[in-house]
Amino acid sequence: MRILAVSDIFPFPPYHGSAVISYNWIRLLAARNEVALLSVRPPQDAGCVTRLEEIGICLISPRTPLVRSRSLWHAVSFLPRAMRALRIQELRSSYTEAVVSFRPDLTLMVGAVLGAVFPVLPRLCPIVFVPYDSEALSIRTRLPFLRGPLPRLHALIELGKWGAVETKFYCHADACVAVTEDDALTICRNWKREQKQRMHVIPNGVDVVYFYPVDEGEVVGRVVITGNMWSLESRLSVRWFLGSVLPLIRERFSGVTVDVVGRGPDPSLLRLAERLGGVAVHGFVPDIRPYIARGSVYVAPLRLGSGMKNRVIEALAMGKPVVTTPEGIRGIRVRAGRDVLVARTADEFARAVVALLQDSTLRRNVGQAGRAAVVAHHSWNAIAPRIEALLATVSGDYMARVGCVPSRPQTPSVGLPH
Repeated sequence: MRILAVSDIFPFPPYHGSAVISYNWIRLLAARNEVALLSVRPPQDAGCVTRLEEIGICLISPRTPLVRSRSLWHAVSFLPRAMRALRIQELRSSYTEAVVSFRPDLTLMVGAVLGAVFPVLPRLCPIVFVPYDSEALSIRTRLPFLRGPLPRLHALIELGKWGAVETKFYCHADACVAVTEDDALTICRNWKREQKQRMHVIPNGVDVVYFYPVDEGEVVGRVVITGNMWSLESRLSVRWFLGSVLPLIRERFSGVTVDVVGRGPDPSLLRLAERLGGVAVHGFVPDIRPYIARGSVYVAPLRLGSGMKNRVIEALAMGKPVVTTPEGIRGIRVRAGRDVLVARTADEFARAVVALLQDSTLRRNVGQAGRAAVVAHHSWNAIAPRIEALLATVSGDYMARVGCVPSRPQTPSVGLPH
């Protein structure tokens, strides 16, 4: 099959959500298909381009920039703020040129902001759209944590805009993919009955070879927490853990230290870490594996947000015992109490962490069970057949409707690389 991938960001390096999904989907698909990539944003450097070319991706460069100047993002519009970054007509033209030149059997679009182009997009081939999360669900979970009337008003306006976009735009795709049931149900809640058949759930995956258990280097009493500190959910989770949970842990287990890893830590977090002592804030690191490996326990005290949390499945894949919240395991096929420990309150969270710190056998058992669950259900080798099966079905249905013959037999692949 010939597949045109359109990504909201350049998918390499795959450091965060959208890039992780874009990179791994096209990497897996390129093993058995011809894949071309049109990226809304340019690569960081030539090395990123080389990496994609090495795995067989053909890169299509747009004639004009597809992203507006940041100063224009604030213009009045019915679109959510993130979508206002797109130069929609230029993206439409670049997409049309790419379809005409590459002649794909199917288009794969990854990233919620790309939904903005559906009202003007020519239907030249079937489209599988992967917003992966519901932005409306994410905003709804943030509302209780916002302080002051202006932040709440802004969030309510964005909630209304994203709700309208998810209802009116996303349903135009031949298939729409979310990573959890909650996100899928939110996206299609106001779709017509026949449109809801286009909604699919394919969970996110993790490279279980790259994220592999490391037996050496563990620091007894070390707790690790990771996340992009630019996001509200990460900032609140870290502050809640440090301010409400860590003191309870230290009452029961002395000498606990914490590594906080992730881009964008603000001055208030640095001040809190200094005041508490024994808390190291590392900021962005190109490779989080050594930090996870050194921890005795990995924590993900998330209380808001949508989608699946890559940080959780990465830690599980490394065989680390994980303590998290119900929000932290949304969409992840694990058994609470066996593969992962789940807590709601600060006291429950502290008790779970202390139980693991005090018992090396429990740490080993929970860590091994967590990795086994991730390998079985969330390795890319487990996810890949579902991706190809969906794309083959969508392409086949489209060909049947228009009476065309596909460029290649539409056979789902199995046993792709991790």
